[in-house]
Amino acid sequence: MRGAWAHPLMDRIVCWNVRGMNSPHKQEDIRLFLHKQSPGMVSFIETKVLEENMAQVVGRVCNNWQWAHNADSVNRGRVLVCWHPQKYQFQVLFHSDQLIHGKALQLSTNKQFYITFVYGRNLEAQRIPLWEDLVSISSNLDAP
Repeated sequence: MRGAWAHPLMDRIVCWNVRGMNSPHKQEDIRLFLHKQSPGMVSFIETKVLEENMAQVVGRVCNNWQWAHNADSVNRGRVLVCWHPQKYQFQVLFHSDQLIHGKALQLSTNKQFYITFVYGRNLEAQRIPLWEDLVSISSNLDAP
């Protein structure tokens, strides 16, 4: 069999650099992709969605899903994590302008794991805090 393979008990996790998520046409593309692929969790990076528009955009693409983002009043959204509440639970443990880190529970297997979604800044000097955060996160992990 050719094509995408997924473990029969593992719900897919997708990460998509979806620049242009504010566009209704891009939102429709995302909705169709999610319907076809049926992931349990998805991270959108480089969304550039303003904090005040985030709920409306997420409602259009991941209706009835739970979600977390790192947008604030200064920065447009760089990382958005959405999870289907019948497939995953997700608890944000740390976030910055370049990442969202949390603990996930896959409901079909009752397996817990940590997962970090990253969208780093362009300039090397701007990524130094990201590397510091990743080192700190990794030193506090006690599970996969």
